[in-house]
Amino acid sequence: MNKKKLFVGTLMLALMLSGCTKQDDRSAINVKAHNNSSTKVNKKVVEANNKKENSRLIFFNKKIKSVTSGILLPQDDGLKQGSSNLNMRFENNPDQSVVYYSVGESKQKFNDEILKKELPYAILTMRSNMTNEKMDKLIGYRDAKDDAGLRQIKLNDSITAAVDAGAGQQYLHFVKGNWSIIVHASSIMNQSAEKPALKLLNLIEKYGLPKTTGKSTIYITAGKSKGSLNNVFKWQLNDKYYQLDTHSLTTALKMLSSLE
Repeated sequence: MNKKKLFVGTLMLALMLSGCTKQDDRSAINVKAHNNSSTKVNKKVVEANNKKENSRLIFFNKKIKSVTSGILLPQDDGLKQGSSNLNMRFENNPDQSVVYYSVGESKQKFNDEILKKELPYAILTMRSNMTNEKMDKLIGYRDAKDDAGLRQIKLNDSITAAVDAGAGQQYLHFVKGNWSIIVHASSIMNQSAEKPALKLLNLIEKYGLPKTTGKSTIYITAGKSKGSLNNVFKWQLNDKYYQLDTHSLTTALKMLSSLE
């Protein structure tokens, strides 16, 4: 009799534990489902905020596209702050289109004359109707073999740069894919070419570079001053020449990665 009671008790305990385990499993599934749902909601919130921050950019882009349908334009203004006061003006002719991006103390109408007095933080240029020879000259690609005899330094596990220094100036050159990259620094101003080069590589790793159909160049000048556009990107896409000049390197990569 005691054995029978013991068996029944053991059976009841096993059933109770089994029920708890199933309940725990259901709870774990519910938590996972809730986390996945929260992640999707957060992603949608971020996307909505980004769209809201770039609403002026999107509005201005539509105006430019209505005039020049073939131009690629950034969908990200590249700004950390100030998107609500983004201003843009546009110059266009059959051979060239130029977009000026600036941040003002207040919002201005697209292409307002007053914007000519605002310092742009970025300028995007597209040129067409050019020969390949003229395009190559504008891009100014430098091959790695041109660095023969120069001192070499290692930037990371896969990239080695050549250093050309003299008369208080330092030029650091390396090639990444189709891109020839030159960083210029002034030794007199105690500037280092290596620091912006490493920053650029980190940003490329994060954002990537735009699609090209030919040789391309990046020219960076170390240091900043008011209104300076020290980061210059030049590339070919089919029969078009593109150039982006920016004040900030981070801004450049964010804009380039969002071209459409």
